[in-house]
Amino acid sequence: MIKDKIISPFTVYEGTPSIWCLADILIWLRNEKTYEIDKALLEVSKTNMNFNLARSWENQLKRFKKILKI
Repeated sequence: MIKDKIISPFTVYEGTPSIWCLADILIWLRNEKTYEIDKALLEVSKTNMNFNLARSWENQLKRFKKILKI
C-alpha cells in the first residue's frame, strides 16, 4: 500500500509501522482490489471512524477555546 500511494488510503500515522483507518482500508480493498468485505464489519468500522473523528474535533475545540480563553 505504501508503494501504491496514488490510489491507497491516507495514513493516520506515517512511521514504523504506518497506521491506517480500518474503514478506509476496507473500502480500498473492496473498490481497488475487489475483496468481498462483510457489510456489518464495514458499517462498524465507519461508525468507529466517525466516533473517533468527532472525539478528536471535540478535543481540538476544547484546546482552541483554552487558547482563546472563551
